[in-house]
Amino acid sequence: MSASEPLRVDVAVVGAGAAGLYAALTAAAEGARVALVSRSPLAQTASYWAQGGIAAALADDDSPELHVRDTLTAARDAARASAVGVLCDESPARVRDLEGLGVSFDADRHGNLALGLEGGHSRRRIVHAGGAATGRRITRELSARAAVDERIEVLEPRAATTLTTHEGRCAGWWRGRAGATRCPCSPARSC
Repeated sequence: MSASEPLRVDVAVVGAGAAGLYAALTAAAEGARVALVSRSPLAQTASYWAQGGIAAALADDDSPELHVRDTLTAARDAARASAVGVLCDESPARVRDLEGLGVSFDADRHGNLALGLEGGHSRRRIVHAGGAATGRRITRELSARAAVDERIEVLEPRAATTLTTHEGRCAGWWRGRAGATRCPCSPARSC
């Protein structure tokens, strides 16, 4: 595809960190044709360099409700309770999804997820992959899958500089490296 040809996709994901990669893979698994736009090479996204772990209420003595309480306490009124609730409710399933996508989290000597206790948490709920290399391990695995998925067109290094709309929905974007090119998505689907 040349830079002047429009790319027609069902879904455009702008940003190829862990969240963008996950979104692109999820959309492709549902049958969508996906454009994954990354300003930097996949191995240089901010997620790649992230050293922390993922907090999820996975232990028998833990729950999403306890996770919410700890998060809101640590946030000191700087977090939206509804967003924290969604994050804490869904995080265990997302860790399992990542495992299903091939991410190997650190395990204890019995083969169970090694759950760490970190600041602001009252329970062991932090999972790591490769110790402090969690971001690198997650993005490396998800990037490898996105690169070979025939439904995902990886555009790197590219930038989505302007979104275009049709009837109040995203209908495309302008991308560029050495110049801007319009890349329309199907107007029937949101990008």
